Amino acid sequence: MEAADTLWSTAGYAVRAEGFHVLRMWFPNNVYYGHRVEQLSSDIVNLQEQIRRDVQDAYEHDAKAIELVKEIAKDRGFATLDELIATAASNLNDRDWLRYRDVKKEVEYLDEGIRVAMDLVMGLAGLAQGISFFFIRELVAIGFRAIGLSLTRLVVGRTEDGTKLLQAASNIFTKVLKDEVVVGRAASAFRVIQTLGKIVVILGVIFKDTSLDWDPFSELRQRAQLKEWVTSLQLSCVRIFDSRETTWCENRAIKELCVARLQVKKTREYTRVISSYCGDLWPTLDFVTLLQALVREGVVRWHAPNEKFKNKIEDWAFGMKKDFDDIQDRKVYDDLQRHDEERLAWTYEDPSYGYIVDTINDINIERY
Repeated sequence: MEAADTLWSTAGYAVRAEGFHVLRMWFPNNVYYGHRVEQLSSDIVNLQEQIRRDVQDAYEHDAKAIELVKEIAKDRGFATLDELIATAASNLNDRDWLRYRDVKKEVEYLDEGIRVAMDLVMGLAGLAQGISFFFIRELVAIGFRAIGLSLTRLVVGRTEDGTKLLQAASNIFTKVLKDEVVVGRAASAFRVIQTLGKIVVILGVIFKDTSLDWDPFSELRQRAQLKEWVTSLQLSCVRIFDSRETTWCENRAIKELCVARLQVKKTREYTRVISSYCGDLWPTLDFVTLLQALVREGVVRWHAPNEKFKNKIEDWAFGMKKDFDDIQDRKVYDDLQRHDEERLAWTYEDPSYGYIVDTINDINIERY
């Protein structure tokens, strides 16, 4: 074989320089490509399951908390939870009232768990009067919860329910809470596709003007494209090399899945924080009921439970904000990198952090 006919790469590949423009693999690295696609798909599936559990756990915590709110409200002279909520609503400033009304309108009839969360928000606002900051953090959390719920609906085939929740989340973030810094690019729209027999998610950032950038027809094209990429990974023993441009035709499936994995992981971080803080809330309320029992017995003065509760809720709200703010693309990416390193994953075709962030930013301004 003439030396001019062959180009050797440092990776141990041989390339026909003219005529074929084909890179022949000496080793079947396409197997590694297939394994990596399977691995990334499994990661996303596992993250989706964690999101589902977070959402369910948050609902169970809220169900406990709402019963304690009713008990505290009764001790404070409110006949029903609805009466407490009405009083809380009347005490909101005009801006917060409009936000509450608009968020409630978006989600009230879509999911029982979100309805309970909305009642809990207003119940807490009534018990801890004057904490506007807490109230807004909770509305932001409702928006993230709607995103998590939409994902859990979509991945099990409940497309209509999932799409409605996703549209509601879009409206919450793009219309009701658009001025909140915590929103940023964290709120993302989901496209559901399937590869290698597993359900995976491609995400498009919600902020497209003021509407949801999600098109079922576009989703079908995405599905066909990814299936084609995966098929080529499994069946092909060559990669194309264009000597005129001196560029490798990259494996787009792995790139797309890495972008999706980072965003699903980031969404999971939000639902994890929400679930954790929901879990912290009902023990706080249980403590307040104990204090109120001591008030009835004359052991402590009546204002003690009020002050303790307000201080607890303030700490709770600021803690949630801090944990929300700590969820950054770079930190999420580094966590995923460490996970890959620990399991000795084959990551040679994975895109860089810069590529992933640029792709996410492009999604923000372009339609798929």
